[in-house]
Amino acid sequence: ECTSGLFYSNTYAGGTGNVELEVMTGISQSVLHEGDTLTTLSDNVYSRLPTMASVFKSHGYQNIFLHSHTPELYNRETIYREFGFDEILFADSFPEDAERRGGFISDHAFAQKIISLYEENSGQPLFLSAVSVENHQPYNDDKFAVKTDLGITSTVLSEGTLEAVQNYAVGLRDADSSLEELTDYFSQQDRPVMLIFFGDHLPNLSSGSYRNAYYETGYIPSADSADLSGEDMLRLLSTDYLIWTNYEESAAPDKNTSATLLGLDIMKRLGFRLSGYFRWLDENVAPEMTIRASRLFVDGQGNIFDHTPEEKYDMLERYTAVVQDII
Repeated sequence: ECTSGLFYSNTYAGGTGNVELEVMTGISQSVLHEGDTLTTLSDNVYSRLPTMASVFKSHGYQNIFLHSHTPELYNRETIYREFGFDEILFADSFPEDAERRGGFISDHAFAQKIISLYEENSGQPLFLSAVSVENHQPYNDDKFAVKTDLGITSTVLSEGTLEAVQNYAVGLRDADSSLEELTDYFSQQDRPVMLIFFGDHLPNLSSGSYRNAYYETGYIPSADSADLSGEDMLRLLSTDYLIWTNYEESAAPDKNTSATLLGLDIMKRLGFRLSGYFRWLDENVAPEMTIRASRLFVDGQGNIFDHTPEEKYDMLERYTAVVQDII
């Protein structure tokens, strides 16, 4: 019932805001100046960046950003205001009695807030960019006061790491339930709705030092990222995504995508008239690059490298020049 695949993130175990902004702008963090991140540029730069929001706005959409935590991290309030969002909402926009799970506003309350915003803005097209927080780290034993035994056991994980995995799984189950709430609700609506659901990065399932679930289970061959190949790095940077609609007779074919290209994929699927930058990205970068990160390059055909191939240097130089000119 949906299009799904791997989502190649630009980070592992942290850095949510930078994933958000790469999806929103189609700007790979790898083409910024060394030491820069997408969330730490000068404030006056953000109004100049190309964004999905500006494309939606050009098609008559109301733009709302929702985060079920505080505005303290990643300069979100300033950045999304500069992006031209009409409303920027945080935890204080939720009811005082909103359910809390894992120390944060629950994903159930988050789904209900999304539905209420949809109903409040029924008079015009709505682009809602929403970031949940219930299943955020740390995954220590007291994260969830009431846990359902999901039957997760292991003979290879250390005690602390298994505890982190068990807690993460509870939050994952809750996130899955919130997705069910949204699809159940929107499947009953007459207005066309597209729902994009993706994980920003793999969780930090660690009990400290070099002990982590990925190494202990053999998902990666070394706990030191410097020892990892391009394929190993891609495993650490891969989550899942899906695109569901209530109006298409059948889903588009499954495909893998990335933080760099997901926004472009969405706008193309909607049949939007793209801005000049996103047209350029579609024609010049997307055919040659899916993701570029530290010791990783995945080309447009899905081939994996632990460095940028020489034949991609020209494309990367042009991409960098375009982004630096905008900034």
